[in-house]
Amino acid sequence: MTGKILRIIYALLGLTAAACAYSRNEDAARPTSEAFKKSSIYQILLPLFTQEGTLKSAEEMLEHVKSTGVDIVYLCPIAEADDDANQEFWSKRQKASKTGNPKNPYRIKDYYKVDPMFGSDADLKSFVDKAHSLGLKVILDLVYYHCGPNAKIISMDKNNVVCD
Repeated sequence: MTGKILRIIYALLGLTAAACAYSRNEDAARPTSEAFKKSSIYQILLPLFTQEGTLKSAEEMLEHVKSTGVDIVYLCPIAEADDDANQEFWSKRQKASKTGNPKNPYRIKDYYKVDPMFGSDADLKSFVDKAHSLGLKVILDLVYYHCGPNAKIISMDKNNVVCD
């Protein structure tokens, strides 16, 4: 077991060193546009933004959001969250909440599906279309490989996971 842990640590150190070297490269990222530098961003966490907590109800509020002078809507995670009740895989914060709710918007089950509690894929498309029609850009918050034990990405390729 110690050998595996050391190999993982060495691999992570190598990746970190490579990332640092890459980030010093002036060509590593596109320059930020002047328009983006002058933009205002409005963050939406659906369960708190509207009483229903859905994309449809949030879409109805987009004209109000636009009237505040913002240019970009930042939509907190809406991908289908893992609902595995095994607390072994829950974060410390999730356990401490004592809600008993296994769903965590940053513990993804399916990156390609909107969580039903927020609506459907069609609801997301409608939300984005409405935002664009109002001249708003939309940013989707998504953390890749930050997933639950039942994530579709794991079943797609077992090499996506390192098990000890």
